[in-house]
Amino acid sequence: NNSNTNNSAKPPPDAKEQADVSKKSFLRADHSRKYGLTENSKALNLRAAAAQSSKTTSASNHHPAPFAAKNMYYDDNWTDKQERSFTNWINFVLEPAPEADKGLAAVLARREHRRVRQQASLLFQSDNMATLICKLEEEIETGRIAVRDGVCPRADVGLRDRFVDMLLAYEPRWLRLGLETVLGLEITSLQPTVLASTIVQRVFFSQELARKYAHPTVPELYKTGFEEEINKHVLKKYLLLVLLLDMCKKADLMPLNTCLFRPSSGIKTSREYIDALARDILKGEGDFGKHLSFLGFSVSHEQAPLDEFVFTVQNIAVDLRDGVRLAKLAEVLTTTRVTAQLRMPAISRLQKIHNVEISLAALREKGCACIVSGAKDVVDGHKQRTLALLWQIISHFQVDYVVDVPRLEEEISKIKQRAAYRRREDTRRFSGANMYINSRCLSLMLQWCQVVCTLYDIEVNNFGVSFSDGRALCCLIYHYCPALLPLERVRMATTISSSHDIRADSKYEEVGTEEHFAATFSPGIGELGGRSHKELLANEHANFRLVRDAVKEMGAIPELLHTQDMVGTIPEEKVVITFLSYLCGRLLEVSQELRATQTIQVAWRRHVQKKRAAAAAA
Repeated sequence: NNSNTNNSAKPPPDAKEQADVSKKSFLRADHSRKYGLTENSKALNLRAAAAQSSKTTSASNHHPAPFAAKNMYYDDNWTDKQERSFTNWINFVLEPAPEADKGLAAVLARREHRRVRQQASLLFQSDNMATLICKLEEEIETGRIAVRDGVCPRADVGLRDRFVDMLLAYEPRWLRLGLETVLGLEITSLQPTVLASTIVQRVFFSQELARKYAHPTVPELYKTGFEEEINKHVLKKYLLLVLLLDMCKKADLMPLNTCLFRPSSGIKTSREYIDALARDILKGEGDFGKHLSFLGFSVSHEQAPLDEFVFTVQNIAVDLRDGVRLAKLAEVLTTTRVTAQLRMPAISRLQKIHNVEISLAALREKGCACIVSGAKDVVDGHKQRTLALLWQIISHFQVDYVVDVPRLEEEISKIKQRAAYRRREDTRRFSGANMYINSRCLSLMLQWCQVVCTLYDIEVNNFGVSFSDGRALCCLIYHYCPALLPLERVRMATTISSSHDIRADSKYEEVGTEEHFAATFSPGIGELGGRSHKELLANEHANFRLVRDAVKEMGAIPELLHTQDMVGTIPEEKVVITFLSYLCGRLLEVSQELRATQTIQVAWRRHVQKKRAAAAAA
């Protein structure tokens, strides 16, 4: 009775619902007439699909997104993917990379340090600096600048440690640069203990003077005059170190290391070192800075609050709104002074718009259009337009700058001349060749990926799905650095390779059959190469772990690819292009170095063999 009552209580469908049902029925019927699908053919197709699915084993899994392989150019989550990757790119550009201790990244870090050290040495050996050093040494030797009586910086441990702590207030990279240039030695570590030990042994002591004044019989006992000479040595090294670091900071030898002094230290100016020396050690000095100015010795660096500003970006839509980080980004990319025009702290909306506008103006002067986004879009935190602006900056300042186009063309021609490539060239049909006709660099980069991956039977047609399983990236790294990523560790069985095997199966070659129709409209139906879908995804995750480790060891490549944004989804094309541009430039550079190393090794081995043969013949 209750059920009858409930059924009778249901209201009859209104006219609108009946119209919707009629419209859907008409659309289905029209779709069937348009494609020639009758009720019998539809039933036949459903039976064919069911028969095909029954052929699969219980261990096989269906693809969770059967049409993802066809949709290779768009993903609903593209903003989140771009935000994660572009955030890492901004931090890569603005923040100094940590010092690596092994691999090619360590070689690159040492090379960069030697370049900066060479510039500091040229600055230290300049004519103006040589004249100043001569005047300073004359003042110290004649006693016009001297240590007061009863004070010995070497023997007074408390006084020495106080000045060592003051010198350790310098940022470690700057302090190491100054010590290496002034003392003429190489320091391999940035640890405070290593730097402090170097200061104690080389600035507040001298092995050469110790040997010269050493007592002939009693160790650790020195002749008369040793303490006076050590005091002069301390004054020379201390003053030259402070002066050189001040000059190097003015020359901006390390633009990413904005702080000359540690932000946590209480010292913010170079003049404090001069005043502390006059207050605690020197004799008869009032305004010591004025005394030094007569010699041409002047230190004027003051660490501003902007130098201690943390430029790390956590959220693009929030952290770029005040324009400070965007101005720093424009300054690094354009090598023009932009941050000097900032209004800080940027509290009001007008101050933020001013900061963003001067950043965009600096970018436009260097040829970047910046037409997609305006200052108000960035200040308001419009995520999509901010990402579009960042992509314009990346494509203009990084992609074309990092990739050496003539060298890339030469590399492509060399690969095409190989016999292994010619054997596979006839069986490959590249698509996407005309996809980037407006960019010569992107077209060549895609062609480079295609010709390299052809050697390993991997198909690359775009900057999206073709890189979603990690095989192409692994083969690119292996081709140029086989010791860094062995080919045996690459997992070739992935969802992409298995889907290619399914589409190439001979049982679907006969067009017009029921199996062909079912396979065409149900591309996820079938066995994934005899492997479960979870196993194939695990292989893809393993490939990206290999890529991440290899990239970290190579250095100079930002970590833009996140596994969750690549595996089982459609990769963001702009992110892949940015990563590949850095990877391409770094691989070509590393390959040239490795070839030069191999050439030297082969020549040396031949020389050794000839020398041994000559010795055996004699």
